[in-house]
Amino acid sequence: FEFIESVQIGTFENVSGDNGGYGNFAGDLFLEMATYGTYDITLTPGFNGNAFGQYFKVWIDLNQDGNFNDDDELVFDAEGANPDAVNGQIIIPPSTILGLTRMRVSMQWGGNGGNQSPEICETDFSGEAEDYCVTIVEGEPPVCDIPEGLAAQDIAFTEATLTWTETTNANAYNLRFKKT
Repeated sequence: FEFIESVQIGTFENVSGDNGGYGNFAGDLFLEMATYGTYDITLTPGFNGNAFGQYFKVWIDLNQDGNFNDDDELVFDAEGANPDAVNGQIIIPPSTILGLTRMRVSMQWGGNGGNQSPEICETDFSGEAEDYCVTIVEGEPPVCDIPEGLAAQDIAFTEATLTWTETTNANAYNLRFKKT
């Protein structure tokens, strides 16, 4: 029999061990996550006997509608079975509704894990799921430094060439212009 040994997200950690297929920690343990936040995650399987490849997924009810059915609510997918701990990241979108919501961590035997749904009442469920209470708080947008070295060349009546030195924490730039 396999089970979720521990869940670690950022500084939060729960070593739960074998919960007989389902662990409800929603009323006991609280995790705070902020919009715009990126959180490191480590999920560790446990075994009573031989170790087999396990497939982990994590859902958060981001819109607080009581289910995990929306496309963006699958926040972590290990994308393969592994008998060892898996690592990754969870990103909380800026549009996430603030307040209390639920998070489900699911681990399933590798042969079935890629098809697992957030609903743990499946008849072929072979693994364990755990629920947690998450408080979503307002976060700060990442700092986007203004690029340096802005220069205009080849200025013509309807066009110009702009160049600048990229900043390390920007992944896109918006250019606004107007007639003078």
